Amino acid sequence: VMLSLGYMLFKAQKQGPTSNVDAMVGRICVVIESINPDKAGLVMLNGSYWRAYASEYIKEGAKVRVKKIN
Repeated sequence: VMLSLGYMLFKAQKQGPTSNVDAMVGRICVVIESINPDKAGLVMLNGSYWRAYASEYIKEGAKVRVKKIN
């Protein structure tokens, strides 16, 4: 299951990761608070909590991969 982390950041199209935040794309994180299509949830990645969004319901405890950061 893919999801997006809510964070304001623009990524250069042709460059590789330019910051630690960019490097999180593709990483696996754990859902701490369930995610609904109409309501953000909470995930833990590298010991930090992030607000996360998905196009489908994802239950607490699921492992998900970061698709993009916006």
